[in-house]
Amino acid sequence: MKQNATTIKPVGQLMVLDEKTDVYHKTFTVKINEKNELVFEAYERGQALKDAYGEGEDERWLTVGPEFKDTVLLNLIKEQFKSDIELKAWLEKKGIPCKMVSF
Repeated sequence: MKQNATTIKPVGQLMVLDEKTDVYHKTFTVKINEKNELVFEAYERGQALKDAYGEGEDERWLTVGPEFKDTVLLNLIKEQFKSDIELKAWLEKKGIPCKMVSF
């Protein structure tokens, strides 16, 4: 893929969700940690949570070990894309360098 102004730098963490209202705040982050684990972090806080559960704050971590991290990522790609052309278009839209070779 040719380099252009939209090419991004490699990342190890992404904010998936950040929702705020007057009574609620929820964030969902996914990252690869220093142990090469895939970690999903959820954080919720606010009056709505306190009214529903009696606690105004909740933090959760879901961790997939390094031996299954690639399995998760490959299955997500399988479920999201039905061809190399679709995957290539998505990568280019995100500015992620890729190279396609055909004979």
